[in-house]
Amino acid sequence: MNASYTIKAEVLGLSRYAMDNGIKGANVFIVQDSAGKSENRLGREVMTAKADYEIFEDFRDYEELLPGEFELDMQMRPGAKASLTMYVAAVRPVPAAGKQSAGNKAPEAPATASTKS
Repeated sequence: MNASYTIKAEVLGLSRYAMDNGIKGANVFIVQDSAGKSENRLGREVMTAKADYEIFEDFRDYEELLPGEFELDMQMRPGAKASLTMYVAAVRPVPAAGKQSAGNKAPEAPATASTKS
């Protein structure tokens, strides 16, 4: 079973890849404020989370909001060499305080990556 949780983070951007051997996926580049979370960290922390290839298209719906603040449904999944990897399962934009322009989508339902074929 994968541990699931939701974080609020600034998403800087994304990249996706598809290799000749059929392996494909995406990387989501995020920044979180690490102040007060550890005495060994100062400032903001830049991280890369993995995602299904299709999550790139889900983010395309919010391209005008990048970089910007999003709620990300995260999972910890098995990674290489018996490690755990942060994985983005769904995305919702966080509306700016007090404003929602007509072009921005309301965060009603999470966009989720399609199941791998």
